[in-house]
Amino acid sequence: MTYMDGPPLPRWRTRIERRPLDNPPTVDDATRVRILDEAERYPNFTAAELAAALSHDGVAVDTLTVRGVLEASS
Repeated sequence: MTYMDGPPLPRWRTRIERRPLDNPPTVDDATRVRILDEAERYPNFTAAELAAALSHDGVAVDTLTVRGVLEASS
């Protein structure tokens, strides 16, 4: 029996919940502006992709920080 022969995964295992952050992380103004600039430049990127792109450029941010800044700005 292979993995594909088993029962389907429950719905809660196949979908990602999007809920507002209870305590959004705080960042300085320069980082906030940089995140918003990158989000405007790449509108189809997810928060994880933006965090990876910014980290590659030397800005130390994580996915939750990017997501918090984007939610606060909208």
